[in-house]
Amino acid sequence: MREVGTTISEAIKTGKWLYIDYRNRENQRTSYWCSVIDVHPRDKRLTVKMFNPHLSEEIIEAKLFFDGVISAQIIDGTTYEVPARLIETIEKNPDTYEWLNFDSFNNNILMYLRECYFYDNDPYQREYHFIDGVDCDVLRSSRAYGLSAVQTGQIIDFIYKTDIDAFSKNKHTYLALNFFSISINKKLYVIAYYDVLFDVEKQTLVLSRNLKINKSFLIGDRKYSLKQFVDINPNEFIEKFASDYRYYSEIIARNLTSGEMIDESPYLMVLERNVPMNIDNVFAAIAQMHQKQSMTPPLKAFFGNITTRDEVSGAEDYVYFSDDKFNEDQLRVVYNTVKSPLTYVQGPPGTGKTSTIFNILLSAFMNEKSVLIASNNNKPINDIFKKIKFTHLDKEIPFPALRIGVLEENIKTLKRIKEFYYKSKNIVIKEGQLKNIKLKAKEKYGQLNAAIEKYEELIALREEKETLLSMHDNVDNNFKNMLAIEINLVDEKIRKIDRLPDLRKLAYVGRKDRQYTSYLYYKSFSYWKMLYTPEYRDLVEIVHMPDGNKEERKEKNRAFLKYLADDENFLLFVRAFPFILSTNLSANKLGSPKPFFDYVIIDEAGQCNIATSLIPMIRGRRLVLFGDPSQLRPVIVLDEEVNRKLREKYQISDTYDYINNSIIEVMQKKDRVSPSILLRYHYRCGKKIINFSNRRYYGNRLKIETDELPEQLEFYNVKSDETAGERNTSYQEAATIADIIKKNNYKNVAVITPFRNQSALISGMLEADRIKGVDVGTIHTFQGDERDVVIMSLALSPSTGEKTYNWVKDNSELINVAVTRPKNKLIIVGDYDLIAERAKNQEKGENDDLYSLVSYVQKNGNCYLPPKKEESYQFFRQYNTAKEKDFLRTISHMMTTMPAYTVQSKVKVASVFNLDPRDNFDYYTRAEFDFVIFEKASGRPLIVFEVDGPEHINNYRTIRNDRKKEDICRRRNVKLIRVPNENVRRYNLIKNILLRRCLSS
Repeated sequence: MREVGTTISEAIKTGKWLYIDYRNRENQRTSYWCSVIDVHPRDKRLTVKMFNPHLSEEIIEAKLFFDGVISAQIIDGTTYEVPARLIETIEKNPDTYEWLNFDSFNNNILMYLRECYFYDNDPYQREYHFIDGVDCDVLRSSRAYGLSAVQTGQIIDFIYKTDIDAFSKNKHTYLALNFFSISINKKLYVIAYYDVLFDVEKQTLVLSRNLKINKSFLIGDRKYSLKQFVDINPNEFIEKFASDYRYYSEIIARNLTSGEMIDESPYLMVLERNVPMNIDNVFAAIAQMHQKQSMTPPLKAFFGNITTRDEVSGAEDYVYFSDDKFNEDQLRVVYNTVKSPLTYVQGPPGTGKTSTIFNILLSAFMNEKSVLIASNNNKPINDIFKKIKFTHLDKEIPFPALRIGVLEENIKTLKRIKEFYYKSKNIVIKEGQLKNIKLKAKEKYGQLNAAIEKYEELIALREEKETLLSMHDNVDNNFKNMLAIEINLVDEKIRKIDRLPDLRKLAYVGRKDRQYTSYLYYKSFSYWKMLYTPEYRDLVEIVHMPDGNKEERKEKNRAFLKYLADDENFLLFVRAFPFILSTNLSANKLGSPKPFFDYVIIDEAGQCNIATSLIPMIRGRRLVLFGDPSQLRPVIVLDEEVNRKLREKYQISDTYDYINNSIIEVMQKKDRVSPSILLRYHYRCGKKIINFSNRRYYGNRLKIETDELPEQLEFYNVKSDETAGERNTSYQEAATIADIIKKNNYKNVAVITPFRNQSALISGMLEADRIKGVDVGTIHTFQGDERDVVIMSLALSPSTGEKTYNWVKDNSELINVAVTRPKNKLIIVGDYDLIAERAKNQEKGENDDLYSLVSYVQKNGNCYLPPKKEESYQFFRQYNTAKEKDFLRTISHMMTTMPAYTVQSKVKVASVFNLDPRDNFDYYTRAEFDFVIFEKASGRPLIVFEVDGPEHINNYRTIRNDRKKEDICRRRNVKLIRVPNENVRRYNLIKNILLRRCLSS
């Protein structure tokens, strides 16, 4: 019955009719449409308005027993007016109505998100050391490995003394044993590791059973991500690395560039996760608000508790636009923001999202409302901040909008406050005139507001009819009769609405009205002039603190943040500066977690994780989420296994899964009441360009407002020769791209490729050709950007693995983001024949994203077959003699775990083998082996290791000498292994070779 209760509760919250299967007290079974108008908890009865065409065409009032409801289904597309008293009574008496499962608040969700946030932070390490005799094999061999006094001393000396302060600070710190890392300029990105526990009393080390993977890692201030180093789906790598280590480690190896190498050395290290900000106060505040029954509509919606009763707000507020350059979708977004507690907006690229947000701010300004604008990163926030521009008589209108964030941003903000503090001093504000201008503006915007109200009503009715029609084919005849009656009622309502005028013709172009801009100008200064009142004395003192050097800036920022953290201060601050822009995390610097703002807008909500999005959400009474599910998703570094265990621990449903949901996805799954609007009008890309994404990703719903020109699409069919030594690179494509840019003198151009090796190759080639100002990178580099020209380099070749190819062809994020960046021209460079052949050989391959794109560009654009380029420019890895030193460290530690063997370096060949007349005496007495492994007991040589740099491939004399060493080892039955420079830290690989040789000898 719990499921029935949940469905009935949702119908009450959303104002929907139910289709119920009911058994009465006489054991008769019937079906009804009904709407719940009252609930009687004492005997668990429902007062309903009921409709059953088999009994009567009239809607009658009846009472039903809750226990008699066999099943209940919400009828989408229907509506009724829920008595406000009913919802209020249920909400105020949750225990009495517990059987109805009306309150879906779950504190476990908050505790789950708290832990997810804690673990969803990039790890890093500062020091790593060998412990004699310790590696993965040794620790695996016993449940608890007993340490010698020497080993215990090494752990304490090398690890704890080095990192002791880390353990004492409020950081998540843990011991780990390296299994697989990338050495990047002598620093480590630890990809795979085992947790290790050190029992100080028993002096033992315990290795965890499960290998853990870091999706990303911090080295200094730079973040490295697994997706940079793999050419397959990163999730597949994480899932299968432990079971097929050799295969997946080679995927990493082939994607390394200069200065990078694999390091499998079994270092014992301290890893840390530095949680950037403690947000426990947010979760505690939400729980407290629920306890006090004071949750705002956005938070109620998060838990699925939003009701139609919560819709009533903003009745007196008006919609204002800066000019007539808007469409009905943008108008609907601003209208719903002003009138509704929650609005969801899908804003595909180029659909005027930033302009829409500006008009929300303008409406809020005119309605004297406050707004917090937040997002997951700085770029969208900065873009919006730059857009808040208006002039009056060629003078800047100083909107009371401030950017709050890190130290540098806050110092800029304080300088801005200081600047307009003095500029406002002599500005005379005539309140009476401002009031009159505002009244006139409201009159001028009146027709537009009345029309959009009717338009919104018409949209709702059309959507209701569409929903009812979609249900028609999937229900029985009884239900079809009910649907037909409901559809006729909706049609009648649609006919009653008069034909709507052109909304843009009703627009008042405020930007061109000097009286209106004067209102914006002087009203803005009236906010700045508040700083001259005594209550702002503390803020003014902070503004005037010195900031000439680094320490002064730090102290000034500390004082500013302390001021903002105080609730009384922050209320004053918002009164003077009602528009604040910050990242989701920085929003926690703005007073305590409570609703200070009238509106909260979260931009790029499809990229925002659930936990940190609650920080701005709790600070607003209304919420607008902008997001696009066809663009990039949140970057989550939380380990999959950790997430699985946390979900089990807290019994979390798929809806709140931290890894698989953004905040906008959660909200739209839980909120069935609030409007969701698609911005359909596209203004950025040429018509031929955006048509692909429109058909592929947006169901042809976009209305394209750009021109269709013949030069918007180009395809360069380049036969791809794999560049020597580098995987996922195409010299021919890189050379072609350099030629394209030079020949056409492109300036505002970006080059996008799926592979970092190809990105490095193209960047180097452009630099060598002295082509400047071209951004080259993978897709995450360009999210939110636009360029005149975008060039895509596919870098696929005959040797591209199937998994790599599948990762590219199914990567809709990559393709959609790339296609929606260019304004004037999209150029694809790749091997069409190869892609077509791959598509033909795969099931449904001809419908994959990649083949669809190249086919579309070939069919609708200009195609070229450029001549093959001479490979006069190549990338080679840089090597140095330090590689032999690295190998010595690797092999020496290995010997501490294999006490029956020893290693020697730079060993004369003649001292290893007794020479005979067949041997080249002169050469072998001078030549040296890099490393030789000997059996300690007998002194017998078992294996020779030679560390090879590029001279062993390119230098004839070196190659000839290598053959001589191989010859004498073969004749003496001693294995010679060549280790390329990039493999000198491949501990596991080298140890496996050594073990096989030792066991066979």
